[in-house]
Amino acid sequence: MSAADLLLHEKPRKVLRFIRRKRNVSINDVAQSTDTAYAHTFNLIKKLADAGIVKTSRAGRRVEVSVTERGRKICRLIDEIERLAEGSAEEVNSSTEKLERYREKVRELASGGCRNACMLLGRYRQIVRRMRPRGREARELRRQVLEEIEDALCRMKR
Repeated sequence: MSAADLLLHEKPRKVLRFIRRKRNVSINDVAQSTDTAYAHTFNLIKKLADAGIVKTSRAGRRVEVSVTERGRKICRLIDEIERLAEGSAEEVNSSTEKLERYREKVRELASGGCRNACMLLGRYRQIVRRMRPRGREARELRRQVLEEIEDALCRMKR
């Protein structure tokens, strides 16, 4: 199992983060704090040490673990990947919310007799056309909003 395969799982990431935060910590402390069995923690630390991500040293009977410089870089990259992954979900929700608001405004303009309704609908059409939402549902919602705008404009021009 490579270091990349290992770090894609939750427990090794938890173990690595705990060691990075505490520095020179015993395997038993790591196991208790990450709610992992001692044997599993021992094996994870051995694999991480073989990959050069952590280093171990003996202090009497106690085995202390600390993160190497390579391990700190990997931790930063893992944190960045998780932030990016969470951000993309927020971005999808944000574009969906915006499209829902535009849909409501279009419906208000289509039902009410606003003097500038055609101009506003044209502007909304431009904005929605430029949007590039991620996710199948968001793209489908964008298509529906554009159809509603076109229908409202056709009805007003008659």
